[in-house]
Amino acid sequence: MRRAEPRAVVRLDGGFGNQLFQWAAARLLEREHGMAVVVDARANARPGQRGDQLGPLGLHDWPTRTQGAVWRGLQRTVPTRFFDPVTARTWGLPWRVARTLAEAEDLARRGRPLVLHGFLQQPDDVARLLEADQDSLVALRDAMAGRSPLESQAYAAVHVRRGDYVSHPEYSRTFGVCSEDYYLRALERLHSPRLVIVTDDPAWGEDFARRARPDGAVEVVSESLASDFATLVGAEELVLSNSTFSWWAARASRASQVIAPRPWLEEPTHDHLALPAWSTLSKRDGQPVADS
Repeated sequence: MRRAEPRAVVRLDGGFGNQLFQWAAARLLEREHGMAVVVDARANARPGQRGDQLGPLGLHDWPTRTQGAVWRGLQRTVPTRFFDPVTARTWGLPWRVARTLAEAEDLARRGRPLVLHGFLQQPDDVARLLEADQDSLVALRDAMAGRSPLESQAYAAVHVRRGDYVSHPEYSRTFGVCSEDYYLRALERLHSPRLVIVTDDPAWGEDFARRARPDGAVEVVSESLASDFATLVGAEELVLSNSTFSWWAARASRASQVIAPRPWLEEPTHDHLALPAWSTLSKRDGQPVADS
């Protein structure tokens, strides 16, 4: 009898950019370790969460477990810290929860089924994905084809992430918002005559655009997730916010210039996300920041 493939259950968590890290890790486990991938989107379907934002865009066709009545009941009664062991047990023992890609690959090499749960953005995780994710970038570009109204046009794009970075006190302390000075200094470095601002706060974007480009040569875009992401991917030059949404757009793009903020978070634990090929400016005052 043929032995069944070991399974990797990937717990989706966070928004689109965070889910792309989990997706890329799952593709690596599937491609390099022969694991059968299953998506568990139940915890991310809680009220206020994002759900599976990848499957509807055709980025995966893995079997997906979604919420049923029992799981909705668990969410009302089980504290979040117990979700991992509960998830593992609903898939059947013996399962191990891997919170880093290194842990997941170690279990995969030993043929052990695993639940992959983590944002996978620590330096070792990111370095491994950068080494192995060219196939994922091709798949991501293919999935975005035809989704931007600006496709086949020449423009520079600026991503402005505000939303919960502004409204949520904990996120404001952890992530911090890129300052207006950062965006103004970044605009000075762009060469493309056409400028597009992609933002989750169009009112702020319109106000900033009037002050930054009084001649009106700027468009503010705030459409669907897929359209906004595809618009960033298609830009000739990119200015990022400190968001994994624009990080992945820059990775998938063929932009000639990428400008990224530093520090990425308010504490320098994620500065490795500003890649060496990118120019970096202080997110506070827009001054150049050299590699540390």
